[in-house]
Amino acid sequence: MGEDVTLNTEPQDGVLRATIDSSVFLGINTHYFLHTEKGEPIEVIQESLIDQTILDGTKVWLTVKKREDQCL
Repeated sequence: MGEDVTLNTEPQDGVLRATIDSSVFLGINTHYFLHTEKGEPIEVIQESLIDQTILDGTKVWLTVKKREDQCL
């Protein structure tokens, strides 16, 4: 199960830093392939926004959205 992650192009404190290696548009989503400062690979999938494409080689800051799961 994946986490809800947001890519930020502006510096953020206390978050994971990474670099965009490549991206692929697939339907309504963009798949970003990144690596952390320690070289660990990460894939982030976000809804495609034509005016907000992040270019290869861009440094980004990753924040994890809190999710509240409920048992029914």
